[in-house]
Amino acid sequence: MLVAGVVATGLALGVAYAWLRGDTDGDATPRKPPAGAEAGATGDLNGELATDEDRIVALLEREDGRTRQVAIADRVDWSDSKTSRVLSDMAEQGTVEKLRIGQENVIDLRDSEDG
Repeated sequence: MLVAGVVATGLALGVAYAWLRGDTDGDATPRKPPAGAEAGATGDLNGELATDEDRIVALLEREDGRTRQVAIADRVDWSDSKTSRVLSDMAEQGTVEKLRIGQENVIDLRDSEDG
């Protein structure tokens, strides 16, 4: 009986963790990357080599202009520190805005008219 309780608790924690990271659609089903994400993950956009900034902009455009910083790191397969560095540079340039919500950053793509 104790083992079943431990297993159930572990499963519940795993599902909660995946949901918080954005790895599921809320029903514990793993989320597939958006259409076209495969090209962005390799650094190749429409047959041309992409800069780090181009990859972030393309990803944000697919996500309707906003997503969590941890999701960006996961989708482009970068370390947390590289993701933070690139996004900080982009924020200084006015390309994105970093919004602190709780203990995580949400990245918002700025309209060209805003900057």
